[in-house]
Amino acid sequence: MRKRRWHPGVWAGGVILFMGFMGGITLGCNERVKGAGAATSAPTDWSRSVALLNEGYIYDLFPLGKENVWAAGAFGKIFHYDGKEWKPSPVPSQYKDFHLFDLFFTSPDNGWAVGEDMVIPKKQGVMFHYDGKGWSQVDNPSNDSLTSIHFTSPENGWAVGASSNLLHFNGTTWEKVQPPRFCYLSRVFFTSPENGWAVGNEGVILHYDGTAWSVATSPTKEHLYGLHFSSAQEGWAVGDMGTILHYQGGAWTLTSSPTDLTLFSVYFRSPQKGYAVGSAGTVLRYRGGKWEELKDNPTPHFLYAVAYENPLGLLVAGREKMIFNNPKVKE
Repeated sequence: MRKRRWHPGVWAGGVILFMGFMGGITLGCNERVKGAGAATSAPTDWSRSVALLNEGYIYDLFPLGKENVWAAGAFGKIFHYDGKEWKPSPVPSQYKDFHLFDLFFTSPDNGWAVGEDMVIPKKQGVMFHYDGKGWSQVDNPSNDSLTSIHFTSPENGWAVGASSNLLHFNGTTWEKVQPPRFCYLSRVFFTSPENGWAVGNEGVILHYDGTAWSVATSPTKEHLYGLHFSSAQEGWAVGDMGTILHYQGGAWTLTSSPTDLTLFSVYFRSPQKGYAVGSAGTVLRYRGGKWEELKDNPTPHFLYAVAYENPLGLLVAGREKMIFNNPKVKE
């Protein structure tokens, strides 16, 4: 029997899966620990921050340099690494129970964060802007969760989310854009103002050509959560059941995966050096034209974010409420 994996904000079987961390209960699936007696302490090569959250998850990492890394997560928490330690970067909000899923910075003094407020009966998308001094809340026309945001310049940005949320920033305001298909969108990524992609539930892939969005041919029906391009000609998407898609030569193809566990995030340093993370502490590495699973991982719990920044090395984060880094991951 196939087990359905979960992702923040996705409805499955009538249960709001996002709130699985509340009360220490995971809804929708059970975490599968790899290896008997797996410990929560980090292996020797992995370093970890002090606990950044009392409860909840860290959903995204955004490196700007060795002394400038950002993280965002549950209950509206944002943290900044200054080369020595992680410190909170408070976000003002009228909401009491909201979560941040994605970050994007165009420069050290210009950043954005998106997420959702758990309003009943309908969620509300939330958005914040960083001006180098602090965060401020930004009005936006979303009527549901916002899951991802990406900019090609300070004056041109896109955000996506649940209920086909598709928003465009023109340098002044955010405006709704009509999607080519109704679906839950998990991630958006642009290589230029004229070339953008978004992925979501049931394997949906959308493409933007500088004028309009269209539905691209997808080789899978699995939910897709992570998306990253190393160039306009080459990109990757990951999702349920260890699904890994590769974009090359103008088409998406299904790639052999070393795991059947859900993958939530993918990150490429270059066309030949990439990483993906997911449930049960799964960490994958791409090199030599193939994916392999790293065995010496820092946690048996869900990992939602992955990035790379020297000299910190590989950074991962998720349910553990802290951020792990490994400068010794071999190429």
